[in-house]
Amino acid sequence: MAQRFTGTYTMKVDAKGRMSVPAAFRRVLEANDDASAGEDFSAMQVIVGPHLRNCLQVYHMAAYEDILDNAELLPRGTPERKRFEDLFVVSAIEMKIDKDGRLVMPARLREKMGLLEGELTFTGRVDHFEIRASETHEAVEADLNEWLDAQGEDFDPLTLLPPRTVGAP
Repeated sequence: MAQRFTGTYTMKVDAKGRMSVPAAFRRVLEANDDASAGEDFSAMQVIVGPHLRNCLQVYHMAAYEDILDNAELLPRGTPERKRFEDLFVVSAIEMKIDKDGRLVMPARLREKMGLLEGELTFTGRVDHFEIRASETHEAVEADLNEWLDAQGEDFDPLTLLPPRTVGAP
């Protein structure tokens, strides 16, 4: 079974942009990075863009390759493909986690997030994880709680999933 990103972790980033990636996330990155097998690092793609609203999305290499494969299905020259490429290809940055499980976030990414040093929140999102300033994450949680309150007490989050088709895994 494929490993997936789950859970929420709070980590610190120092003035030089160094941070530890949660061990559970490192295991998923390592398991899905054939190109770096046997090396002292794991590669990942970090997506930065205005559509993410002070958030970074981090994909393991296999998931990012799947995204690129799907992008190639969009007809060349269409506005949709150009916009998608602007948001997921042009803004992608390959980064590496060192043998100690650390990542050095470039100053421009930290500035984009409004965080020069302090706490970051890492949240698992199945095929990727997100990194936000902890204050920003608290606002996301407040928004989720407001939405949940509107759903009623008997709301079952499993109803958000599409029904499985017969014979599907």
